[in-house]
Amino acid sequence: MKQKILFVATLLAAVATLGISSAQALPASRIAAIKKAVAGVPAPELAAKAASIVAQAGSKEKEDVAVAIVRIIVSQKPSLAPAIVGAISKVSPESSASVAAEATSLSAEQAAEIVKAATSAAPGQANKIAGAVAKAAPESATKVARAAVSLVPSASPEILENIVNLVPEAKQEIQKDALITRVTRSSAQVGPTTGTVITYRGTIQGTIPSTPPPAITSSQVSPGADTDREAYGSPR
Repeated sequence: MKQKILFVATLLAAVATLGISSAQALPASRIAAIKKAVAGVPAPELAAKAASIVAQAGSKEKEDVAVAIVRIIVSQKPSLAPAIVGAISKVSPESSASVAAEATSLSAEQAAEIVKAATSAAPGQANKIAGAVAKAAPESATKVARAAVSLVPSASPEILENIVNLVPEAKQEIQKDALITRVTRSSAQVGPTTGTVITYRGTIQGTIPSTPPPAITSSQVSPGADTDREAYGSPR
């Protein structure tokens, strides 16, 4: 009896999951319309066309449309993956992680380039993009991390934590990577600071004044040529 109840419960859960997936998927007619829209478009114009279709899609289907376009184009023309992902991510940043992951699943050898394209277009999504791509191509997790932190060093801790959580086997390699270490250390040191800026003519010390400097009137200026300006670029 218990086994029968368990079987029925499992079956109902599967049906429920199937129902959710079907509701989220685009209908066949919509997929056909997208295929028709991109058919015959010259390769150099496909990225712009893909971005245009996504931009015009409704908010509820935008991400599904974006992923569908990536799947349709990149499955036929893998070399266009970074360009397509970058163009779509620019008009729909919230879809950037999904389209980057989809493109990577179709062209894993371009994982790092895909991350660069998506992150450059949607830097605010760097953490999600890096995690999604690393998960889609775990063998390239370190390259993905390197690309992401180089573009958005301020988000390095979140990016690396997300990648390591999703691809634990990449942790040691990421920790040993010289570029990643250098970027993360540099970003950790960035913040308010004081110091001296060395210039050609001398030094500038202190902080930026909160009020503008007083205006100089003509009575305070001696007529004649500015010898320093005339000699600019020449050592004294």
